[in-house]
Amino acid sequence: AAGAYGEVWLGQYHHQRVAIKTCLASRASRKHLQSFIDELSLVGSLQSRHIVKLLGAGWFRPTDLLAVLEYMNLGDLREYLNDHHPGPDHHSKQTLNKVECATSIANALAYLHAKRIIHRDLKSRNVLLDDTKGAKLADFGIARTYSVDETMTAAAGTYRWMAPEVLMFKQYTIAVDVYSFGVVLSELDTHAVPYSHVRNDKGHAVSDTALLAMVLYHNLRPTFSATCPPWLSELALKCMDSDPAQRPEPAEIVAILNAQMMSSMV
Repeated sequence: AAGAYGEVWLGQYHHQRVAIKTCLASRASRKHLQSFIDELSLVGSLQSRHIVKLLGAGWFRPTDLLAVLEYMNLGDLREYLNDHHPGPDHHSKQTLNKVECATSIANALAYLHAKRIIHRDLKSRNVLLDDTKGAKLADFGIARTYSVDETMTAAAGTYRWMAPEVLMFKQYTIAVDVYSFGVVLSELDTHAVPYSHVRNDKGHAVSDTALLAMVLYHNLRPTFSATCPPWLSELALKCMDSDPAQRPEPAEIVAILNAQMMSSMV
């Protein structure tokens, strides 16, 4: 796979499949190279089964960096949702699997937030899946550490998943990741890209500018299917509260999801 400043290759390391992420000097500026180095440094410090592991790093020249990452054989969550269209009874068949996926993401956030790290780009593309290892959070290219006395104002992330305070360039905290998690819950329900249903008066898809205005000034949020369990939509909407202080903590989300998994087993 190729990106704007690098590529991802499938490789082998110690007889196991790995993902090799490169940052190519021919495409990347010095700033992008430094960002890649910062990402590797951060991911290398993380030890959680809910986060894709960094196995090592290397280079042919100092400007041609590569990272050896844990391989996840089912690709990303967005790709999976695109390929598996929900039917009228999809929740009854897949609830446990989806709840497990959501729980893993929430556990990753709880771990990051305990270390005062904001991911800042949580979306379905950055959740990787594996048929034995489940779901794991990936792509820490714009993640940042955060101190108790610090707030951030630089806009980052993908706008459909961004909290209103980020879109408005206001100060923000770790609660922005919880908002993004709520958006991902809507994706797990509908399998659709957030706001893909929104149309203007003529029935056409709205512009990005109009969509942002609707999110910021009219409290627009992603929709949920008619078959979505009420507890799931309620949790997602709490996560997407306009007031960051009203959003649940990741540990609280994990407790809610664990309770749902337990009740599904009874």
